[in-house]
Amino acid sequence: MISNSLSRYTTDVANDGTIVAVRKQYSEVAIQIYIVKPGDTFENLAAKIYGDSSQHWRLLDLNPQIDFSFDLKANDRIRIPL
Repeated sequence: MISNSLSRYTTDVANDGTIVAVRKQYSEVAIQIYIVKPGDTFENLAAKIYGDSSQHWRLLDLNPQIDFSFDLKANDRIRIPL
């Protein structure tokens, strides 16, 4: 199994030889809790964390309680990867 510590996914080889993505459990990802400030978006947080706002999906993936990026509100508690 190949693992990238920055990703919540690993790859594995299925019985038929195909490569499949396997989602890690939350306990396998080091996180911290962040309290959202007014004006924060997943896009600008991703830009600060990853240097690329298009990586906002990583933050959405860690926070399944929030359906869409625009649902983020001040004082929400979200998971941020370490």
